[in-house]
Parts: sequence; C-alpha cells; structure tokens
Amino acid sequence: MSGVAYKKLFNTIVAHDFYEGYISKGDLAFVPTIETNRAMKNNNMLFRNDESGFRVLYRDLSGSPFVNFSNIRLVFSINLLNLTEFLNFTNLNDGVNLFEAGKILYFTNVGTETVNDLTYDLLDYLRPAVFTYAFPTAAGSVGHIKITRGVIDVTPTYPNPNTIPADANNNFFYPIDFTGMEKGVYEFETWGSGAHTTKTVYIDNDLAGKNVFGIVDIKVLNASDLSFPPVPAAPPPYPEILDKRVYVARFVRRETFWKYIVVLKSGKTAIGDTINLVDGLSQPPYPSITFTRAADTIVNNLAAATFTSGSPAIPFFAVPKKGLKIEKIVATPTPHIETVVTNIETPSLGVVSGKGTNTEPTEIFVFI
Repeated sequence: MSGVAYKKLFNTIVAHDFYEGYISKGDLAFVPTIETNRAMKNNNMLFRNDESGFRVLYRDLSGSPFVNFSNIRLVFSINLLNLTEFLNFTNLNDGVNLFEAGKILYFTNVGTETVNDLTYDLLDYLRPAVFTYAFPTAAGSVGHIKITRGVIDVTPTYPNPNTIPADANNNFFYPIDFTGMEKGVYEFETWGSGAHTTKTVYIDNDLAGKNVFGIVDIKVLNASDLSFPPVPAAPPPYPEILDKRVYVARFVRRETFWKYIVVLKSGKTAIGDTINLVDGLSQPPYPSITFTRAADTIVNNLAAATFTSGSPAIPFFAVPKKGLKIEKIVATPTPHIETVVTNIETPSLGVVSGKGTNTEPTEIFVFI
C-alpha cells in the first residue's frame, strides 16, 4: 500500500548518572502486558526493546495514523537484568519512602504527557485481583479499611469495612475481590484506634507473582507531536536529548563513605610513622576527598592504619577514582614527604556497604 510506513510513537530511555554517558545499558528489560500487546496489535503498533530502554512505533498512512487511536494506556513490566550490581549503586528511595524488598518501581506519564521525565513512585505491593489484605493496628481496636482508585472510593461493602475483627495477635484480614475492576494503582487506607496507614497496591492478575521489579505506565493521547515531549531546551538534562517523543525513566546513584585499612606488611612503614591517605587528583563527579586517620587496628597479626573519608559523601560512579596515594612524612635528614604507594584502588561495586553511611562505610584493604 503506497505511503504506508512505521513511525516512532515514543521512545523510553533509562537514564542513570552512575554511568559516564548517563545511559543505563543492559540493566533492565521491558515487557508489554497482555492488555498492552492486545492494544498495540489492535492499533497497528510495534514494540521494540533495546539495551537502553524501548520504543513503540505506529503504522502511518500518508502522514496520518493507519488507525486513529486516542487515550490508550500502554503498560510494561520492568525486569531487573543486572542482579548483582544495580541495587548496589542505585538510590531507589522515593523521598522518605524507602526502597525495600517487595516494593515495586512505578514510572508514569499520566498527567505529564508532554514532559520528558516520567514520574517516579514506589508502590508497596503488587497483588492479583483476588487476595486477602492484612494489616496490623492497635490492640483491642476494630479495624477499618478504605480503598480508592484515584479520587473514586471503591471500597467493598461486604464484609463491612468498618467492623473488621482482630485475630488473637491483633492482626486484621480483609478479603478483596476486584475481578472485573480496572488494573492499576489503588490506595489502601487502614486504621483502628491509632493513626491511619495508607499503602499503594498495584493490582494485576498477570503481573502478580512474576518477580516484577517495576512498571512503566504510559498514556498515549494521540499520535500528534503536541501529545509528546518536544526536544528539551538547551542545556538539556542528562542524558542529552536531541529528539522529541522521548520519555526518560531516571535513576540516580547512591552515595557512600570509604574506610581504608592500610596493612603495614613490608615493614618499611611502621604504625608510628606519620602517614596520610591523600586525594591527589580532581576527578568529577567525585568530590575532593579528605581522609582522616582513625584508630589503628590489627589484621592477621599485622599492624594496620585506618583512614576514613569525611563529608561530602562519595558518589557511586562507573569510572573508578584515580589519584589516591599514601604519603609519609620523613623527618631526617631534612623534613620531606615521601610517596609510599600511588594509584590505590577504589572499592569494587560488589563490596560496597549496603548502608553507605559514615557509621557503616565501605571497607577497603590495602597491603603495603
């Protein structure tokens, strides 16, 4: 058919400031849901995964969509491919909502269809349409539950949501049957005699129980350029975006503190010597690192000097820090500084502290 071709509907790229080029490649994979596959087929769309995200194309006929689609929701599950490192160098917290096992990453453009950055939230649970919702509250109280989908109250009327009895351990259980309800995000508000607690639950029979890491929820208004983000004005945010119709699922790197344990193995440097761990090279995004000598220790019956990094915290970055060296102040015959070791290695991602705080820093052993 003359004039028929496929054009880009939108791209979604995974941005991460951990990487030198700000693009995360090979960390995540995206899979359309059953409903999304059906919607794309019915509207003559194609889905393509690539190493930095995914793209959706639509069939065009002489400058107009082959199917005149509008207000379509396209939902994709996120699978974590880089199991060993991604969680270690990525800050997945949503403000005060801290990431932990079982929570679901949620990216969406709903309400911000013409903005590049997708909105990021952490959802508490991913559940099927039929399940039992459990929640604790104060001893001796009666449990209450209210469930909303956006601004719409969808709380079941049976069993009575305001007279939920507690079990012997003061836990409450309320059966949910949302068969036939729309898939997506619901808010579960519960309370007893104490404060209210609200949790976010994504309900989807097909995704529940499939080890889903996250969800991307894209609303397509229509095929018009005005329904999608334009090319950002210069200077663009990372990564540099030179094209329109691009959505960004943006991740930020974690920060940590380092603790170097310098084991004095050779005998050329003694524990009583004045030695310093020095950052001798400016290398953004790493800050200028100042190390303070902390309490000495013993490692395998050998004396070891300990150095800890102070503020600011050290960002995770794919390019290792260079320029760290150990210097010793020598008093005779004239006072001078002697370089003992150069190009000290920075920690590998696999050993970085899960806490990343100055009280629980990453430990790095150096033998000299």
